Amino acid sequence: MIGRDWTHLGVAKLYTDITRNGYKIMYLTSRAIGQADSTRDYLKGIKQNDYQLPEGPVIMSPDRLIASLH
Repeated sequence: MIGRDWTHLGVAKLYTDITRNGYKIMYLTSRAIGQADSTRDYLKGIKQNDYQLPEGPVIMSPDRLIASLH
């Protein structure tokens, strides 16, 4: 569904706590490489209470949009 908030409650605090323990976060998505900017913007825009998602590389599908949907 387009426009739906797919963010899980508490994920920003969880990932922040994980990075405070010395781990690095890497985001993995099946989104097409052409959606890289919008995906990064989405991740940067996730703010819950006083937490936001930590920075990390975003690994994406090298396929084009239509191929990534299958």
